[in-house]
Amino acid sequence: MISKRIISGSLMALSIGLVILFIPSLFLGYFLALMLSISCWEFFNLRFSSSVSLVLSLILLSFFVFLPYQILLFQIILFLGVFFWLILVMQIIIFPLNKAFLQNKFLWLSTGLITHFTFWVSFNLIMNDQNSILLSFGLDITSRGSLFLLVCLSALMDSLAYYGGRKMGRRKFLSNISPNKTLEGFLFAIIFSPLILLILLSFIGEIETLSLYFVLLLGALFSVLGDAFASLFKRISGAKDFSNLIPGHGGVLDRIDSHMACFPAFLLIIYLINTFF
Repeated sequence: MISKRIISGSLMALSIGLVILFIPSLFLGYFLALMLSISCWEFFNLRFSSSVSLVLSLILLSFFVFLPYQILLFQIILFLGVFFWLILVMQIIIFPLNKAFLQNKFLWLSTGLITHFTFWVSFNLIMNDQNSILLSFGLDITSRGSLFLLVCLSALMDSLAYYGGRKMGRRKFLSNISPNKTLEGFLFAIIFSPLILLILLSFIGEIETLSLYFVLLLGALFSVLGDAFASLFKRISGAKDFSNLIPGHGGVLDRIDSHMACFPAFLLIIYLINTFF
């Protein structure tokens, strides 16, 4: 069971990685826009009617496709979006005391729009950056390479947390939103996921080891937050998965939840480091 979960998760991450690395930029943007609109539909469908969820997701899709790239606006959205993710941390911690509050339709709508739109903005900021976002850490890779790195980081976190939890898990972690998460699995993943990537990246060039590990560590923490966010809202609605569009894996949002928090947070952390240090 563990090996099957790790193999299937790795194959899915590899498939996404190949899409990121090799399809033309225009089609890559359209592909992500479609995936995010489906994900948004899945999220809204747990709280609204199917017709309302479809309309909302189509409106969001139109924004993804037709909104022109504006770096300053996107950076502002990125900052506000990551701040919203930090607010969600408290909502996760105090659940279920806030269950009635989180069931509010306006809050549900706002959460879906903000989290998905922030992910879209972070993707565009990375793709349109003329230089490698990791250049200050000694890593000169393309924008697509940066996106692939973030996919690998979230995928490693998911796989290693599952493996560590099954092999060593004793203490519950975030049991208020998910009964299967363990503290040992979390610690195993948060230590080794950045470390594995750091070792692999060291073969590419002379990297700033300590600072890059710190950035990867923070990105890994936000990937956990993305997964916890998905668990929280599924717990509120009593759903096991957001949908069954991907047999054996749930819906699109079940697969990208950790990426949705990791991408924008990772990018904002790099912006802040490059600005103040």
